Amino acid sequence: MIGPARFLTVAEARRAVDDWWVNQSNTEPASDAVRDQWLMLDVWLHELEELKNKIREGDKAELLRAMRICAGARLVTPEWLAVAFIEAYDSVARRFEAGSWDDIFGKPVAKGTHVGRLRERRRKRIEVYRAVKLALRADPPPPVDQSLFELVGKVCCVSPSVAKELYYSVKNQLLR
Repeated sequence: MIGPARFLTVAEARRAVDDWWVNQSNTEPASDAVRDQWLMLDVWLHELEELKNKIREGDKAELLRAMRICAGARLVTPEWLAVAFIEAYDSVARRFEAGSWDDIFGKPVAKGTHVGRLRERRRKRIEVYRAVKLALRADPPPPVDQSLFELVGKVCCVSPSVAKELYYSVKNQLLR
């Protein structure tokens, strides 16, 4: 489990992450493990904001994912998530409006999906992003171009095109 020693609100966690990023330029570089934890918390906070919009639009399949993020990041469950989760739960367990959890939350993995590929891709996202960020700490930093993604791809055992795709998927998520 990553995150702070005590449960924080989403707003407190966002302030802590923002402060950490600002302070990185003023302090000795953090270890890879510490940096990865802050990066993961930052990604999860961005993801939670995206899920909030999807859930408000009626996508109940994202409720469990949002709850998982809060639990894993030691975040206090936001009110919007608690209300939506209770409504979905009660529609199955109390009002019997749905016959199964899958009717409310959807199937965890679509039929025909290669679970191993999903698992590997998820794991590689942060590895690739970190490898690019480490490469960019060189003096002078290399350009973010095909040769950088070829190098990162070799280090992370993915193709250059996959390295580029994974790097920008994390970067774009952080910029939202």
